[in-house]
Amino acid sequence: PAGSLILNPVGTEHSVWTKDGCVVLIQWDLPVIILGETK
Repeated sequence: PAGSLILNPVGTEHSVWTKDGCVVLIQWDLPVIILGETK
């Protein structure tokens, strides 16, 4: 729902998506590794 705050546990994997689109503010404490991305 609008205005939600979600805190994911350290070490978990997850994705952010919505059918209608949205604005997301994400703060990472460590470098991000994109799964499936090649160098």
